[in-house]
Amino acid sequence: MKLKNLSMKIVNKKLNLEEFKKYIKGKNFQPNNPYRLVIHHTWKPTEKDWNGQKTIDGLKKYYESLGWTSAPHLFVAPDGIWLFTDMKYQGTHAGEGNYRSIGIEVVGNYDGAKWSGKIKEQAIGVIKALMDELKIKDENLCFHRDFSYKTCPGSAIKKEWILEKIKAPVSPPKTEEAITPIPEPQTPVTEHPVASESILQDEPDLQTHPIEVNTNLNIWEKLLSLLKELASVIQNWKR
Repeated sequence: MKLKNLSMKIVNKKLNLEEFKKYIKGKNFQPNNPYRLVIHHTWKPTEKDWNGQKTIDGLKKYYESLGWTSAPHLFVAPDGIWLFTDMKYQGTHAGEGNYRSIGIEVVGNYDGAKWSGKIKEQAIGVIKALMDELKIKDENLCFHRDFSYKTCPGSAIKKEWILEKIKAPVSPPKTEEAITPIPEPQTPVTEHPVASESILQDEPDLQTHPIEVNTNLNIWEKLLSLLKELASVIQNWKR
């Protein structure tokens, strides 16, 4: 006979993944002393059905109506990671799998598809964080179906897939590649002689016009010769 209307104590707190990692650091897990995880899916409610605190309150009432004094420990939901039954106490979620375990409910129905998006990120993160903190071995990652005829946590979810994801190296944050500046092309500098180009243009070099200079000298010589002949003629005329 099931007892009705028993009050169930729950933590009733929502955390993000980083907050959850900090929460379990140094947490007291006694007397439960868990050495294994049991993974579930809610099937109902689905991700679309989930409504935060209202859904948590409804689940609490449902479990209390069954006469349970404890329930799953965690709900990985679209809006965060909800702490339900305290992990230091034994939960109720998987029959004989309740013993020294932490029951993790992943919100949704995963009989036809794997976890994705934020649900996947949080579920993998929670499993990895607990396995690291509690030194849980791979073989002690359990599914509800290990203790039941159900497909829970969904026929699409495989242990090998989860273990592969939690052991995958974390990609470092992308950083912008350093851009090496391209040097501006340098105009070759031609060394000028002491005299500037403009001065050379204003004062022509005599060596550049040798024919012209020689021609001018010949004219002057002829003119001087003519003047001498003219002076000689004038002197003879005076006599």
